[in-house]
Amino acid sequence: MERPESDAASEDAMDSFLEKFQTQPYRGGFHEDQWEEEFEKIPLFMKKAPSEIDPQENPDLACLQSIIFDEERSPEEQARTFKDEGNDYFKEKDYKKAVISF
Repeated sequence: MERPESDAASEDAMDSFLEKFQTQPYRGGFHEDQWEEEFEKIPLFMKKAPSEIDPQENPDLACLQSIIFDEERSPEEQARTFKDEGNDYFKEKDYKKAVISF
């Protein structure tokens, strides 16, 4: 059975993409001897967040914080958002997250 042309072109593009990794070293990965320190910089894996979040030093964490804490919204609006979030968690019977949101 023959493949459609779009599938063949897609496979050729994938093959050329993967061949690049055989000839060029991967850049941007963690260093073996410092992987724990580098993991600690990723918000998902942080064991403790810094007390002051510097956007230059922790841009990912600053981005997440800006989603939650919006200076353009009043404290009442922000509180309402957390209350609604808590109510949603309560309906899902995820009481721990509900308490944290409240």
